Order: sequence, then C-alpha cells, then structure tokens
Amino acid sequence: MWSSVYAFTPRCSPTRAHGNGVRTTTAADRFGAPLGLVVVPFLLVAVIVLNALPETNHAVLEDISY
Repeated sequence: MWSSVYAFTPRCSPTRAHGNGVRTTTAADRFGAPLGLVVVPFLLVAVIVLNALPETNHAVLEDISY
C-alpha cells in the first residue's frame, strides 16, 4: 500500500503541494486503519443482530413476550 501512496498521491496534487498530498494521505491512512478495526466489526455485528431478531412493528406485546 505504501508504494502506491508515495507513487500516486503526488500526481493528484500540483507541484507545490506534493508534500501536503502525501502528508494528508498518510495521516488519513494512520487515522483510518485503527478506526476501521473498530467500525467494521461493529457494523458486521449490527447487521447480524438486525437480521436475526424478529420484526416487532405493529405486534401485540402479549404475542412477542416470553
């Protein structure tokens, strides 16, 4: 990944801003990597739970209570 960051990001910015482009991309990568380790599992669990639980909209409480 780092080779593509250093090869591609300078081409996306003007000549005077090459350093800022690489710096911004590196900062986004360093912030996003740990964030992805927290957010992605949370989203997966949320999708699994939402699909596993029964729909209770417009249901009578006596019908859905245990």
